[in-house]
Amino acid sequence: MKAEQRQFVEGLMELLAKRTPAISDGRAEVAFREHVMSKWDQLVWRLAGVAAWEARQMDAGQLAQLRVLEDHPSLLHPLGKTHDELAHTTILAWLLADSSPLGVAAREALVRLIGVDVPLDDWRVTPERVLSNGRRVDLEIDVPGKWLCYIEAKVDAEEGTNQLPDYAASLSVTGAGRDHPPTLVYLTVEGRKGRSGAQPITFRDLLIAWLPIAASFTGDRATYLSCWLVTLAEDLYEVSMPGPFHTWPFATQRRSLDLMRDIKEAR
Repeated sequence: MKAEQRQFVEGLMELLAKRTPAISDGRAEVAFREHVMSKWDQLVWRLAGVAAWEARQMDAGQLAQLRVLEDHPSLLHPLGKTHDELAHTTILAWLLADSSPLGVAAREALVRLIGVDVPLDDWRVTPERVLSNGRRVDLEIDVPGKWLCYIEAKVDAEEGTNQLPDYAASLSVTGAGRDHPPTLVYLTVEGRKGRSGAQPITFRDLLIAWLPIAASFTGDRATYLSCWLVTLAEDLYEVSMPGPFHTWPFATQRRSLDLMRDIKEAR
């Protein structure tokens, strides 16, 4: 066991002894040291073996998705913008307005995620849209005559006072009379529900929806998308890190394998 690991475990046992009188007699501590601490390396190796075995069971599509995470750097990390909402929504606007097959695939995956059936062409996507009530929404998706959608994104910030209700009020007026009801989406890291019936989604949902797309296309667009998805994976969710999978810590490997499972189940 490494020194920092031993220090952590011993500190944990000390805290448990203080909080739980039942183990203060030392019997539980002795058992823990005998069965866990003394066999720590064996336990770690066994867990690492499980992760390696699961990785070998991945199909070609999952391996391609994993290579996206292994082979690309974080787009926003060097800029210090990994938690910058405007940076994320600007990339979203670029992707959702893209007229290439990759952009169409991204739009299709998004509408499937939020459960609407709308046309995928003639999307007019505007970041930082100022509304008639003076509010500024992070992203407006306008499909003329068909559908109107507002997306409000939060990474660290909390919802402002009456922010989502004001968006919903504007949307109900501006988006009325179209073929499809308007949609208010609340995009956060942890899936906060917000107010006014906004539909919650997470950046991890986008990672699940779009990582297979990034793995299926080549060219500059796919590279930009891949690097941004790595920003989400590394900097927001810690499901990947630079370098090949076998060099990642076990906890990161475990989260990555869970992500691959969730992508497979979502398709």
